[in-house]
Amino acid sequence: MRLFLRLLLTVTLFGMTGLVVLPTISLSAPAGPFIRLRSRTFIPQPGFPAGERSLVSAADGREAPERVHVFVQFAHVPTDAERDALAQEGVTLLAYVPDYAWYASIPTAWLQAATLPASIRAIAAIQPADKLSPRLNRYLDRRPLPVLIATYADVELSAIRDLVHRLGGSVAKMVPERQYVLGFLPDVGALTTLSRTDSVFWIDAWPGPFEPKNDGGRRATKTDQVHELGYHGNPASAPGSIVIGVWDCGWVESNHPAFSGRLTIGDPDSFTNGCGDVAGTDYHATHVAGTAAGSGAGSPSGRDLRGHADQATVLSYDVYDVDLEVVQAIQDYDLDISQNSWGPDTGGICDLTVLGVYDEIAAMFDALVHGTYSTEITKQIAVAFANGNEQSYCPNGWRTGSGGAMGKNVIAVGATNSDDKSMTDFSSFGPTEDGRVNPTVVAPGCEAGGEGAIWSTLPGPTYGANGWCGTSMATPAVSGILGLMLEAYNLTYNSDPLPATLRAILVHTAEDLGNPGPDYQFGYGHVDALAAINLITATTGPAESRYITTNTITNGQTHEYTITHAGGPLTCTLAWDDVPATLAASQTLINNLNLLLIGPDTGSYLPWVLDKNNPANPATQGVNNVDTIEQVRIADAAAGEWTVQVVGSNIPQGPQSYALICPFSVPPEPETFSVYMPVVSR
Repeated sequence: MRLFLRLLLTVTLFGMTGLVVLPTISLSAPAGPFIRLRSRTFIPQPGFPAGERSLVSAADGREAPERVHVFVQFAHVPTDAERDALAQEGVTLLAYVPDYAWYASIPTAWLQAATLPASIRAIAAIQPADKLSPRLNRYLDRRPLPVLIATYADVELSAIRDLVHRLGGSVAKMVPERQYVLGFLPDVGALTTLSRTDSVFWIDAWPGPFEPKNDGGRRATKTDQVHELGYHGNPASAPGSIVIGVWDCGWVESNHPAFSGRLTIGDPDSFTNGCGDVAGTDYHATHVAGTAAGSGAGSPSGRDLRGHADQATVLSYDVYDVDLEVVQAIQDYDLDISQNSWGPDTGGICDLTVLGVYDEIAAMFDALVHGTYSTEITKQIAVAFANGNEQSYCPNGWRTGSGGAMGKNVIAVGATNSDDKSMTDFSSFGPTEDGRVNPTVVAPGCEAGGEGAIWSTLPGPTYGANGWCGTSMATPAVSGILGLMLEAYNLTYNSDPLPATLRAILVHTAEDLGNPGPDYQFGYGHVDALAAINLITATTGPAESRYITTNTITNGQTHEYTITHAGGPLTCTLAWDDVPATLAASQTLINNLNLLLIGPDTGSYLPWVLDKNNPANPATQGVNNVDTIEQVRIADAAAGEWTVQVVGSNIPQGPQSYALICPFSVPPEPETFSVYMPVVSR
């Protein structure tokens, strides 16, 4: 089961003031010195041609008449000195777009300028179609028309609110942290006018309201063995310090004995659940929370239906105002992990304007992971998202993930069967629109035989399994395991890991399923809680990890690490929490790091790469310029000294922190993290 959000799309708009052609879906774009947008991919002419100046001049609705918004492209990532010089000239760089381009504001006087600063390669106009999401078409017949309207960081959000009112529309919500409003427009003509307005950056569908969709898992993930080691998501040295927030279509049953003394309803005054219904206790939410963190109290006779982090603190929220609620959970409860088994309603069809698409929900959660959602919070949190149950919607299931799971920094979770780790017949597959690995990992979300479902807590209070299958059931298993990993990391190193560190460890220790290496069905493989804990706790001394290092890199830098390898299999995994993507861009990666291993014979080994245009093909080795996780795996690496390089290939918005997992200091005999054990339903 999974929750779904109503979203929108479009191909053309006919307004009272003219015709606006909306972007079409492109599965690939050639390499080159392009500006890569969802609406078009083009090479801007050098300089500031007269045609581009006239298009800029024609834009309506400048908030500040002395400034205009344009694309500014460079020949390289500008240096700090070049940025300072541009700022002195009145240039404000706002949002990055590949290749080496920014949405920017410039003085209006530049429309008549004869020359440009030497560091600028080209200036191009932002066209109306560049501002329109392809999925608006699904709601064009609605009156009023629900929209999300984003502006630039240098524009007052109230200017967009006032503009909507002048066009006869209404504003339901303002989100200054992300510079957008949610509202309603009276007709398509108003949408056309907005697309021609200088201060408008992006227009998408309004995500709402949400709709619902939907214990062998502990053995399949080896969580039961982690419990035997003493990890339960509640360290004795800091009771209650591991906090998992569950966002769902309602609240967790507060009277269930499985959460006794550990559950807080975070939004008790909510009047609507964000799913088109009144707020209240919800079956789906209670089931999800039990898998993540239920204690098993009150289990049916002869069964132990504990969740994964079975002693962690649990917060419960509905999905109304989810962004503000996550911020509140961080501020008031020191949230560590955000659990999400909800996503967009894709309409029951193979709609590639929704499926695989990076949208504002994905960008919002990327910002929360990155720690830059607002100036009020800097804590970075781990986020797990259900990848969706739309495998049957598109041919062979490809590109059927959606919603927050399309984020770069989140852990997108697919669903396998708990009794044999086979792929379910519903779990959504990758790739994303820009070709990234999706899902990240898989976890138990159903059962091929036996009872054919996942047992967990239900309101009543009781337990149940009938019909409970979905990526919604798999995702809380990962959230609970993240709680155990965080506990082990805190106890071992007396500090919090980067979210990227947790992602890198999950990926590095996952059991490879499907094609060798990552693939678009199983991602990097099946989560292995025991392997993850063993890696975290493997040390050479107090707080000195054998495998984990973190660092910060800037554009053009190369970091080198040395490994003395005994011979045999060798794997290194790199992960980083990237800056949220620019919504209008066709590629989501902003800061691009690259991983390279160099052997004793000076031979080079590159990370896995997948081909989004041939999604069934096994991964090959090459330069990965799309993912925020890179992994080099060598089946039989030579003994001797190896060099590991992390390269800051293109970091326009740095510096960039990263986590690197490699066998930096291991015993002569290669370590085995865990051993496969047959799994059965409990």
